[in-house]
Amino acid sequence: NGLFVKTYRCWGVKESCSKGRKALRKCFWWHPSFTRLEFDITSHLIASCGHRRFNALALGLVNDMIHKANGLSLGNNEMAQLYQIRSIVLVRLSDFENSLSDVRIAKGLLYESDCSPVGFQVLTSELFCATYLNNDEEAYKIISQLSSRYKQCPGSMVNIFRNIGQFYEENFEYDNAQYFLEKAKEIEKFAIFKSDARYESICYMLSIVYENTNQFNKAIDVYYENKKKDGLDTFDPKLVTDRFTGKNDFI
Repeated sequence: NGLFVKTYRCWGVKESCSKGRKALRKCFWWHPSFTRLEFDITSHLIASCGHRRFNALALGLVNDMIHKANGLSLGNNEMAQLYQIRSIVLVRLSDFENSLSDVRIAKGLLYESDCSPVGFQVLTSELFCATYLNNDEEAYKIISQLSSRYKQCPGSMVNIFRNIGQFYEENFEYDNAQYFLEKAKEIEKFAIFKSDARYESICYMLSIVYENTNQFNKAIDVYYENKKKDGLDTFDPKLVTDRFTGKNDFI
C-alpha cells in the first residue's frame, strides 16, 4: 500500500496519491477494497487473454471482478465498464445472447447522452451482437445512435468508424464499408494511443473491400501497409514466404 500511495498516479487525477487523503480517495473506486489500479491491471490481463485466445480464462477474470464489485457500492459508470468488458469476452466465445444481455445491463446504467468511452464501447458491443445474430434492422439503428452520439461528443477518442465499417463489409455493402473504414484508418493512423492490432485489422478489412470492388492495386498496398518493416518499401511473394516459416505465421 505504501508503494502504491507513493508511485501510482490516478487515471484522471492530476495530483499524486501521496498528496493528502482527498487525492488518495480519488485513487479508489468508491471503495478501498476495489482500486482503480486493480481494475486497470485485471482489464489488461483480460485483453491479453483475448489476444492470445485464452477466452475462458478471460471470462473467469471478469466474472471474479463482477462478483467482487456486486458486493460493493460502485458507481454506475464503473459497473457499466465491467459488464461491457464481459460482453466483449462473450462475443469472442460466440455467446452472443449472453453478451447482449450484459450490453443491456450496461446501457441501463448509463445516460443516453453519455460521452464517456464506455458509452461508445457499449454501443459497439451491441453492434457486434446484432451483426452476429443477423439482426440487420437493429444494427442499422445502433449505427444511427453511434453516429448521433459521435456528433454530440466532438472530443471523443473512440474510433467508432472501424466497427461501423466492419458491419458494412460483412454485409457486402462495400461503398459504405469503404467510406467508414478509410475514415477509421485515418483516425487510427494519427491516434495518440495507436494500436498496431487495430490498425492492421482496419487495413485487412479495407483490402477486402478494395478487392471486391476491383481496386486490386489499392487492395495489395493497404494489405501490406502495416506489415512493412523499417527500410522496406515494397513486398513481393518470395520475400513473404522466405520471412515466415509456418503457414500461419504471416496471417
